[in-house]
Amino acid sequence: MLLSSGLRIEMIVRIINFTIIIVFGLLSINSLGQNNKIPSSLDVKKEFNNDSLIHQLATIDHNDQNYRNQMEGIIAKYGGDSKEMRELAKQIKKADSINLYQINAIIDKHGWLGSETIGIDGKTTLFMVIQHADIKPQEKYLPMMRQAVKNGRAKASSLALLEDRIAIRNGREQIYGTQLSWNIKNNTYYVLPLIDPDNVDKRRSEVGLGTLTQYILDCCNLVWDIEKYKNNIIRDTTYPINTNKK
Repeated sequence: MLLSSGLRIEMIVRIINFTIIIVFGLLSINSLGQNNKIPSSLDVKKEFNNDSLIHQLATIDHNDQNYRNQMEGIIAKYGGDSKEMRELAKQIKKADSINLYQINAIIDKHGWLGSETIGIDGKTTLFMVIQHADIKPQEKYLPMMRQAVKNGRAKASSLALLEDRIAIRNGREQIYGTQLSWNIKNNTYYVLPLIDPDNVDKRRSEVGLGTLTQYILDCCNLVWDIEKYKNNIIRDTTYPINTNKK
């Protein structure tokens, strides 16, 4: 798949039953606050000049993105169900585990830090490592991130991605439509189950996200057809929806 120029797509891969689940993060470099360079201490208010922590987060960000940035090329060259892709998935999982260990230590010591202490890039890295973690640490830090949004230390748009991912993993419908999947058998991209799709753009707007139409068009050249979606919702076998859960 060719990605639109200037976009940054954050993906987490799980290869189960010949299906790669790709979950998309925020789309633009500006919205993510990531720019693939070590942030300068000039980006942080002078009253908190912790260069060591800032550079640690920059290194974590590099490790988080390094293997993920290889995904598109490997899929194009070898295929999504190839030996090479499976090996890359293992490397991603290992890097995520190491990153999470470090982020756990940072949050346990300092709490959820905002850009006033670690810069915009550092704040985004904090979120992305949790977003790429397993369900248990995601649920552990969800209340803390909700409070961080209220305190202005985290973005509501970032929280929306985490809320959606946890919902899908727990067998519930997502709220904001941020989670998509790709089935390598038929090369089909689709939006994972979504609550009240008629009002999704209203909910997205409330947390600073653009329209779902533009989101999925930019990320995977997918046309959003709400009526087709409602009549043919694909129930992903990796994260089946449990309609009894609230």
